[in-house]
Amino acid sequence: MSVSPPGQCRGFTLTELMVGLSLGIIVALASGAMLSSNAKLIIQQDNLASAEEDAQVAYKILSEFLLQAEVCTACSQFDIVYPAGVTNPNPAGKLAQKNDAVTISGALPAGYKIWPNNISPYDNRAVRFAWDGNSGNMTLATAPTVADLPAAPVQSLVIVGDRTARIVNIDVWPLTVGGGRQAAANASPEGGYEICVETRARSPDTSYLNPDDQDTLLHYRTARVCGVIFPRNVL
Repeated sequence: MSVSPPGQCRGFTLTELMVGLSLGIIVALASGAMLSSNAKLIIQQDNLASAEEDAQVAYKILSEFLLQAEVCTACSQFDIVYPAGVTNPNPAGKLAQKNDAVTISGALPAGYKIWPNNISPYDNRAVRFAWDGNSGNMTLATAPTVADLPAAPVQSLVIVGDRTARIVNIDVWPLTVGGGRQAAANASPEGGYEICVETRARSPDTSYLNPDDQDTLLHYRTARVCGVIFPRNVL
């Protein structure tokens, strides 16, 4: 080790500069990797929160008018239609099915201000809700009678895009008094309606393996909101 003469400042050798620069690069790379990992986690959490929020919104929309169903043979019922060849409710281990969809139509009570028939004089009491699994879109149509629904204008309830969580499944099923599922989708909801809405995050995460769907949703984080809605005259 050399000693600098009095009054002179000793600089760094080339070796010392290279070692210091190398250490700085290592620290910078480690910090960058940590920041990148944290940013990715924040994005994933934001995507999942958005998916959960969209599932809750869809669940609330369905609940609003299914609450107006009645349990009796002469009362208004909601007609629930699924595509041919699609198993509903979805089988275990399969959150999303190819060509899945559901259409729910019926009439709300006459003379009442009930969404979506909430504009005076409240004469559009027929309602049709539709969800298309291929596009992810939900639509709503209202008309004076159920027979008028096919020609009624359609309102989109969800904007499908890169900033929107995708709805991957909607199941609505009438229940028996004991809480079991009725044999048919159009049976009387004596025990209420079972509703289940499932959504997926906007973008996939290749490091994530979905335990509930090993097919199309393998690398997507999903959210599920399920519950039972009781028609207005169920005691």
